[in-house]
Amino acid sequence: MCSRSKHNNNKQQSTTIINIYKYSQTPINMEIYFEKTNATKTIKLTKPTTLKEILQKESITIESVILVKNNCVCLEETKVNNDDKVKLLSVVSGG
Repeated sequence: MCSRSKHNNNKQQSTTIINIYKYSQTPINMEIYFEKTNATKTIKLTKPTTLKEILQKESITIESVILVKNNCVCLEETKVNNDDKVKLLSVVSGG
């Protein structure tokens, strides 16, 4: 997780939610980078959305990716909007 004070994080989260509601009347486009396929996909958001909802829509399991929003590792409950830069990094293991 990015190191931010709790106050700043709450303020940013509130701003994000306000921004999503501002655009909720019409769909907005958001780009997500998929590291596994080295591809960027544009998705439409019509309501406040979490990364978990996006993963479900894309049929991606949370255990298979690391979520990055605006260059900070984040949790699947994190809300996103069209100004955010989202990356899904593949979890790799082996011997």
